[in-house]
Amino acid sequence: MKIITRDQRLLARAYWLVSHRWIAIVALVALTWLTGNLFDVELQQKPLYLLSIALIIENLLTLWLLKVITHRKKQNLYSSVRWAIYFQIILDLIILTGILHFTGGIVNPFFFIYIFHMVIASILLSRIEAFILTTLALSLFGSLVYLEYQEILPYYCLCADEIINHELYKDPYYITKTFGVFAFSSYILVYLATSIGHRLRSQEDRLTEAIIQLKKNDQIKNQYVLHITHDIKSHLAAIQTSVSVLQINVFD
Repeated sequence: MKIITRDQRLLARAYWLVSHRWIAIVALVALTWLTGNLFDVELQQKPLYLLSIALIIENLLTLWLLKVITHRKKQNLYSSVRWAIYFQIILDLIILTGILHFTGGIVNPFFFIYIFHMVIASILLSRIEAFILTTLALSLFGSLVYLEYQEILPYYCLCADEIINHELYKDPYYITKTFGVFAFSSYILVYLATSIGHRLRSQEDRLTEAIIQLKKNDQIKNQYVLHITHDIKSHLAAIQTSVSVLQINVFD
C-alpha cells in the first residue's frame, strides 16, 4: 500500500483547486458571451473578459508557484503549499468581487458563490485561516454593497427581467436583511465545515501513521523470519554434518 503523506495530500488538493479554476474560467467566459449575445441583457462584457484574463494569469502564476515549492521546498512543504492555497483564495475573492460589481452586486443572486471559497478554505486550511478568509470575503462584499449604495461606485444591473426590482441595491432594509443573513449563514457554515474537515484530516493522519507502523512491523517480521530461517538452516547443516560423520563411523 502506497503511503500518501500529509504534504502530498495537500499538494494534490492545491492542484485540484487549480484544475477546477479552469472550469470556472471557461464557465465565466461562456456565460458572459451567451448572456451578452444571445439574451436581451445589459452586460458589461469587456470588464468581465478582463477579469477572466486575470483569473487565467492567477491560475498560471499559481501553477508556477506550486512547481517552485515542490522542487525547492523539501522541508516545510505543507506550510508552503498552505500559503499558496491561501494566496489563491484571496485572489479569487478579489476577482469574484469585481465580477459581482459588473453583474448586479447584491441584487445578483450568484453572490452565494463566495460560499464555495469558504468551504474550500474550511477543508484545506485551519479553522482560524478559514474564518479569516470568510471575514475577508464578507468585508469585500460588504464594501462593494456599501460603495454602490452610496453611489461612490457605479451600479451595473442585469436589466433583463422587468419583474425584478433592480433598485434594491438602494434599499437599506433589503441590504441589511440580505447581507445579515448571508454573513450569519457563512460563519455557521464555516464552523461546521471546519469541524468536519478537522476530523477528516485527523483520521487521514492517523491512518497514515497506522500504515507506516504496519510497514515497520512487517519489516521487523521479515527480518525476524530471515533470522530464524538462517538459524534453522545453520542447525540443520550441523545436524547433517554430525549424521554424516556417524554414518561414516558406523559403516567403517
